Amino acid sequence: MAKNISLNPDIRFIFHTNNTSENFVASDQPVFNILNDIFDEKGEVKDLELYYPLSPQHALSIHFRKEQGEKFFNNKVTKADIAYYNNKVIKNADFFVFAKTKEQLEQLRA
Repeated sequence: MAKNISLNPDIRFIFHTNNTSENFVASDQPVFNILNDIFDEKGEVKDLELYYPLSPQHALSIHFRKEQGEKFFNNKVTKADIAYYNNKVIKNADFFVFAKTKEQLEQLRA
Protein backbone atom coordinates (compact mmCIF):
# COMPACT_ATOMS: atom_id res chain seq x y z
CA MET A 1 0.00 0.00 0.00
CA ALA A 2 2.79 2.44 0.89
CA LYS A 3 4.45 1.78 -2.47
CA ASN A 4 1.19 2.48 -4.33
CA ILE A 5 0.67 5.70 -2.40
CA SER A 6 4.22 6.90 -3.04
CA LEU A 7 3.94 6.20 -6.79
CA ASN A 8 0.54 7.88 -7.15
CA PRO A 9 1.07 10.85 -9.54
CA ASP A 10 -1.67 12.85 -7.76
CA ILE A 11 -0.04 12.72 -4.33
CA ARG A 12 1.20 16.00 -2.85
CA PHE A 13 3.25 16.47 0.30
CA ILE A 14 2.77 19.71 2.22
CA PHE A 15 5.35 20.47 4.88
CA HIS A 16 3.87 22.97 7.35
CA THR A 17 6.39 25.26 9.03
CA ASN A 18 5.32 27.13 12.14
CA ASN A 19 7.18 30.35 12.95
CA THR A 20 4.48 31.69 15.29
CA SER A 21 4.28 31.72 19.08
CA GLU A 22 1.64 28.94 18.97
CA ASN A 23 2.54 25.24 18.80
CA PHE A 24 1.13 22.27 16.95
CA VAL A 25 -0.31 19.62 19.25
CA ALA A 26 -0.41 15.86 18.73
CA SER A 27 -2.61 13.06 20.01
CA ASP A 28 -2.90 9.33 20.40
CA GLN A 29 -4.05 9.29 16.75
CA PRO A 30 -0.78 10.39 15.15
CA VAL A 31 -2.09 10.35 11.56
CA PHE A 32 -5.70 10.94 10.52
CA ASN A 33 -7.83 12.16 7.64
CA ILE A 34 -8.25 15.84 8.35
CA LEU A 35 -11.18 15.97 5.88
CA ASN A 36 -13.13 13.22 7.68
CA ASP A 37 -16.05 15.55 8.42
CA ILE A 38 -16.87 16.48 4.80
CA PHE A 39 -19.43 14.05 3.36
CA ASP A 40 -21.06 13.45 -0.01
CA GLU A 41 -24.78 12.91 -0.58
CA LYS A 42 -24.44 9.22 0.45
CA GLY A 43 -22.91 10.19 3.78
CA GLU A 44 -19.45 8.98 2.82
CA VAL A 45 -16.27 10.97 3.35
CA LYS A 46 -15.55 12.86 0.12
CA ASP A 47 -11.80 13.29 0.21
CA LEU A 48 -8.61 12.10 1.86
CA GLU A 49 -5.89 14.32 3.29
CA LEU A 50 -3.64 12.74 5.87
CA TYR A 51 -2.38 15.07 8.59
CA TYR A 52 0.62 14.28 10.79
CA PRO A 53 1.97 16.71 13.40
CA LEU A 54 5.72 16.12 13.64
CA SER A 55 6.77 18.61 16.33
CA PRO A 56 5.52 21.87 17.86
CA GLN A 57 6.93 23.68 14.81
CA HIS A 58 6.31 21.22 11.97
CA ALA A 59 3.52 19.11 10.50
CA LEU A 60 2.95 17.16 7.30
CA SER A 61 -0.13 16.85 5.10
CA ILE A 62 -0.47 14.34 2.29
CA HIS A 63 -3.30 14.77 -0.18
CA PHE A 64 -4.38 12.98 -3.34
CA ARG A 65 -6.22 15.64 -5.32
CA LYS A 66 -5.39 16.08 -8.99
CA GLU A 67 -3.66 19.44 -9.04
CA GLN A 68 -0.93 20.95 -11.12
CA GLY A 69 2.19 21.96 -9.29
CA GLU A 70 5.01 20.65 -7.24
CA LYS A 71 4.90 17.27 -5.53
CA PHE A 72 6.50 18.82 -2.41
CA PHE A 73 5.30 22.14 -1.04
CA ASN A 74 6.40 24.19 1.96
CA ASN A 75 3.58 26.04 3.73
CA LYS A 76 4.22 28.71 6.36
CA VAL A 77 1.26 28.52 8.71
CA THR A 78 -0.51 31.33 10.54
CA LYS A 79 -1.95 31.28 14.05
CA ALA A 80 -5.38 30.68 12.47
CA ASP A 81 -4.01 27.65 10.58
CA ILE A 82 -2.54 26.25 13.81
CA ALA A 83 -5.86 26.73 15.62
CA TYR A 84 -7.63 24.84 12.80
CA TYR A 85 -5.17 21.93 12.85
CA ASN A 86 -5.07 21.74 16.65
CA ASN A 87 -8.87 21.65 16.88
CA LYS A 88 -8.91 18.81 14.36
CA VAL A 89 -6.30 16.93 16.41
CA ILE A 90 -8.43 17.30 19.53
CA LYS A 91 -11.59 16.13 17.74
CA ASN A 92 -9.79 13.06 16.36
CA ALA A 93 -7.99 12.06 19.57
CA ASP A 94 -9.21 8.95 21.34
CA PHE A 95 -7.95 9.68 24.86
CA PHE A 96 -4.75 11.77 24.88
CA VAL A 97 -3.59 15.11 23.48
CA PHE A 98 0.05 16.14 23.76
CA ALA A 99 1.29 19.73 23.84
CA LYS A 100 4.57 21.47 24.49
CA THR A 101 3.23 23.18 27.63
CA LYS A 102 0.60 22.54 30.28
CA GLU A 103 -0.73 26.04 29.64
CA GLN A 104 -1.45 25.23 26.02
CA LEU A 105 -3.37 22.10 27.01
CA GLU A 106 -5.44 24.07 29.50
CA GLN A 107 -6.16 26.74 26.89
CA LEU A 108 -7.25 24.13 24.33
CA ARG A 109 -9.45 22.40 26.89
CA ALA A 110 -11.39 25.60 27.62
